[in-house]
Amino acid sequence: MNTKTSDARLVPIREVAKITGLNPITLRAWERRYGLIEPVRTESGHRLYTPEHIEMLQEAIQLTEQGIPISQIKALLPEPKASLPDQNGDIATQLKTTTQQQDLDSLNALLDTLLADFPDNFWMDTLINTHLMLRDEEAAVVVFWESVLLPRLYSRLYLTQRHRRRRSGTSVWVQNLAPQDAVLKALIALQLEQAGRRPLLCSWTLQPDAQAATQLEANRCADIAVIAGASDADLKNAQAWQKWAEAHPGLSVQMFMPSGSKAPNDAADFSVSYLGTSTH
Repeated sequence: MNTKTSDARLVPIREVAKITGLNPITLRAWERRYGLIEPVRTESGHRLYTPEHIEMLQEAIQLTEQGIPISQIKALLPEPKASLPDQNGDIATQLKTTTQQQDLDSLNALLDTLLADFPDNFWMDTLINTHLMLRDEEAAVVVFWESVLLPRLYSRLYLTQRHRRRRSGTSVWVQNLAPQDAVLKALIALQLEQAGRRPLLCSWTLQPDAQAATQLEANRCADIAVIAGASDADLKNAQAWQKWAEAHPGLSVQMFMPSGSKAPNDAADFSVSYLGTSTH
């Protein structure tokens, strides 16, 4: 089996079964009986698999097809990377604590490890969760967090865009609702980049009116990503954007809101993505 995955995200067992052709019963047996891989576990006990896990399983399948017993395969495979820690506990809690203490060396070390050693989906979700936990801290703590994190995010975004700058197509207009949140905007832009989109970070906040369509078309944007909060005003704004999307076929809106927020039902050309720990 030659299929490989390059999607740096955690996937559930049913998706691994589709990718590898192994049924979930076999996957669990290989884990329990032979210790072939150790998947990540959610708080509720569900198995999640990294791209490295999937590649190891694909290599194991190739070896079994060559006649090697599954009981002997683990010794033939390279040592797996350490299992991902609980992003809502281990790393996120450490990031929050070191930021509250304004411990520059420790925070730099944690961020360096997180960005270098873990899949993109994992560190982006971890940083989003940490950022949401820190937003209500005193101003000095928030400024410290942003001053250490933002240069890394902008650098990562620049390097990613430079690597893909020949990619053609339309862009995605990325904006906050007031107040501006530079960290969330950069993280959402990175998520869009990883999904193969071309994010355009904007300080100009469009409103769901006729001028929005004009600005999007002038900037070759077929989509707009709007980062909202959980207030009643943000809910009303989300509802207004949903109506705007329905009135402008061909232009789509993706609304990003904190987990637990009330939001309109998804509709044609309008979708809601939730940010926060309860989405994982």
